[in-house]
Amino acid sequence: MFEIIISLVFSLFFNTVVPENTEILPTAIYTSSETPILSAKSHVLYDFNSNSIISSNNPNQKLPIASLTKIMTAHIILKESKLDEIVTVPLEATQIGGSTMSLGAGERITVENLLKGLIINSANDAAITLSIHNAETTDQFVEKMNKYAQDIGLQNTSFANPMGYDSPENYSTANDLLNLTLIAIKNQKLTEISSIESTIVRSTDNRFTHTLTNTNKELNNFQQINGLKTGTTNIAGQCLISTTNEENPRISIIIGSNNRFQDTKTMLDWAQKNITY
Repeated sequence: MFEIIISLVFSLFFNTVVPENTEILPTAIYTSSETPILSAKSHVLYDFNSNSIISSNNPNQKLPIASLTKIMTAHIILKESKLDEIVTVPLEATQIGGSTMSLGAGERITVENLLKGLIINSANDAAITLSIHNAETTDQFVEKMNKYAQDIGLQNTSFANPMGYDSPENYSTANDLLNLTLIAIKNQKLTEISSIESTIVRSTDNRFTHTLTNTNKELNNFQQINGLKTGTTNIAGQCLISTTNEENPRISIIIGSNNRFQDTKTMLDWAQKNITY
């Protein structure tokens, strides 16, 4: 009886994602009234089996999202470009700061290798290069990012650049990022790239070599995290979107954390202990 009451209370409290079809899905049942204690300003934990949000805090609070921005950048490139397209790196990209893959001005490299730098290394130079390749200027690419956001119903999201640099106009919410993630991971290339722990990519003439190491330190851990994207700036704090391929696959979204990896592990552990169907 206790489990039924707790299940009803939590069902009213948390959001439920409406299925696209009429398939009857399992219902997530909460076996305890315990809730995860996190340092993050906002979080969402989505459960694939029940197609529902099973934990959230401030899910609609607009917050800076750092390099989680790059999920939209990658999503657009994957929709509009071919992986074997050859891109010439502009000088502008080589002058960007922060995390990079050390691209060289005039270097010719494929879209696929740039996407690997973008997602694995969180490379800002890759973000600039891809945006200019796609839309001629970063400003025009940002316009496209915001148009995509509007088209898929991200009502509390705004982009100011393709990297995630802090800006009053670069923000989102945990709920919006969940919706973006659910759409973006339909392209298996994104999840494939984000699951790579380390790799080496080269320019088309092999003159430039780039060693990439994933910024997600919890990949392939005991909770079977297999993606998706990290982000950190002084203003945004630590951010992380994680996907899992465990028996009960989930998406964890952490924004504004003091310890994104610990928050993610705490939340996934809470779900494993407190959710049944």
